[in-house]
Amino acid sequence: RSRSVNLADFAILRSNFGGTPVDGFLTADFNLDGLVNLADFGILRANFGQLVAAPADSLFSDDEA
Repeated sequence: RSRSVNLADFAILRSNFGGTPVDGFLTADFNLDGLVNLADFGILRANFGQLVAAPADSLFSDDEA
């Protein structure tokens, strides 16, 4: 959740590699296909050392959600 792609993210990927996570990004399923595999490693490798943009604001205000 630091938005910085670093070695800690590789550790998360390593510990979940080959699994079928239910928490998406939190367990290194970066493409949200239900698996932690080489595709996720490629995404992490391509973004290593970068700062990921903050999520976009919701389309709804708090009282509309």
